[in-house]
Amino acid sequence: MQEYTNSQEALAAVEQSKTFVIANLNDFDEIAHKNVHNCYELFYAQSSGGKLLIDNRNYLVERGSLFFINDFESHFFTAEKTNMYQRKVIYIHPPFLRRLSTPQTDLTQCFQRDGRERFSHKVLLSKSQQSQLNQLLQRLTNTSGYGQDIMEQSVFSELMVQLNLLFAQAMEEGVQPSANNDSNLVDDIIKYINENITDRLQISIIAAHFYLSDAYVCRAFKAQTGTTINKYITARRITIAKQYLAKGSTVLNACEKSGFRDYTNFVKAFTKLVGISPKKYEKLHAQERISKKKQ
Repeated sequence: MQEYTNSQEALAAVEQSKTFVIANLNDFDEIAHKNVHNCYELFYAQSSGGKLLIDNRNYLVERGSLFFINDFESHFFTAEKTNMYQRKVIYIHPPFLRRLSTPQTDLTQCFQRDGRERFSHKVLLSKSQQSQLNQLLQRLTNTSGYGQDIMEQSVFSELMVQLNLLFAQAMEEGVQPSANNDSNLVDDIIKYINENITDRLQISIIAAHFYLSDAYVCRAFKAQTGTTINKYITARRITIAKQYLAKGSTVLNACEKSGFRDYTNFVKAFTKLVGISPKKYEKLHAQERISKKKQ
């Protein structure tokens, strides 16, 4: 199957195919790497370096680390732009993975959070586990010719079974720690933002809470996360709104419950980050709920 070298092209391809795609990324790819999208993401680091901020958790990116990111989680990858970062990213259309699942085997389990506080997006693979994963990925990308679609789906199903087993095992053995930041300040800022996400959040308010200047807080946050405080707040609120819309909330209700105070700004921000309007997003999930009831 085709292996993409640009995450923007890969995301467009998975939206078109409604299945899954693989991206082999070697550079920073900052502009193309969207931090809010409508698919599951498997982020497999094949070299060390950088950090990955997923919702309110900041992780070190190490060689052999595998991150499970669902379609309701915002994420920001930060690293030195002068370095090369080898990673494979698999983007998966959620309904496709649900269709592959059975009553006995739910392949989406590794992306489900169920309100659990004690879990980690990150699983650090052993050398043997890395070797096994690399072999499955090679088999997947080498499929071609007659029966290619069937072979791709078969190997992909095998891959997802193995990854769900690895994820479940890692969670049973204990939650792996988030990144140890150079300063606890950014962790505290992230915690404060998430605890007050529906309140009026301005940089001046956040800075005052920590008895620091606006400029200092902004510099520290950007250095540790690779994004700005305002972009992070917007992304978090959009992911919260997506969850409300997916469960059947009206657009206005999702706007209010996610912390937006201006409806027009909410619609603009949602459409820009997600790629479709909140109304269309709500309708798509409404259709999916109807389809589930008919099954």
